[in-house]
Amino acid sequence: MFQSLFKEVQLFLIALQFLSRLPVKLSAEPTVEQMAASERYFPLVGLVLGLHLFVIDILLRPYFPVMAINVILIAAMMLFSGGLHLDGFADCMDAFYSSRNKEKMLEIMKDSHLGVMGGIGMILLFALLITFMQIIPHEVRSKTLLIMPIVSRAMMVNLAFYGIYPREEGLGAIYIENARGRDWFIALATTAIFCVYLFKMKGVILFLLSYAVSLSILRYSVRRIEGVTGDVLGMTNEVITLAVLLIVKFLYLKKM
Repeated sequence: MFQSLFKEVQLFLIALQFLSRLPVKLSAEPTVEQMAASERYFPLVGLVLGLHLFVIDILLRPYFPVMAINVILIAAMMLFSGGLHLDGFADCMDAFYSSRNKEKMLEIMKDSHLGVMGGIGMILLFALLITFMQIIPHEVRSKTLLIMPIVSRAMMVNLAFYGIYPREEGLGAIYIENARGRDWFIALATTAIFCVYLFKMKGVILFLLSYAVSLSILRYSVRRIEGVTGDVLGMTNEVITLAVLLIVKFLYLKKM
């Protein structure tokens, strides 16, 4: 029993180390199998971030306007992941809007330089994040800050499970080619439970719409590069974050 519990804790720490910049120290280098299995805990890493956002928001409310707090929260999200997902988002913008073939787009994704479309994409991303966070109903603001990173990281698992890796090698291949149904189910079931717990029946709609958006991203990526890369997973995180904010806004439209 204790050995099994230790194994699960270790998988969570592996996920936390990969998806965040928190000072997590592992006793040994994780294996490919462990890294892939850690996907089941991606939503719980999102919960850790959500709790950070919740605390920051509560502490700053008496002293700063909402707009300023939103900027700080967005900065906290980026710092938490070390810009990991943002980098993937920018690379995808550069590649998908380059009007090149599959091979060239994959080359662009591997290039560490920021292109024009990547820069424009990030500016729009920040603007939309600030705007959408501003219009979230006050009565569900805390719940939204908690659920937003949970859902966004769960949908990364969704794409990893359904996606095919279009390169011969790369970091994303570890999570995409080795994704297992059990880990996918645990990640999405955990997320669905959080959605329902926080938003009741509206949480079911939130989960299903977020799931639908992730499948749209998957379909678009397959059409463009015939698969899913680590950068696409990062882009998924950012796009689903926006989607959750927008979905919550419309779910509570009558209370605005």
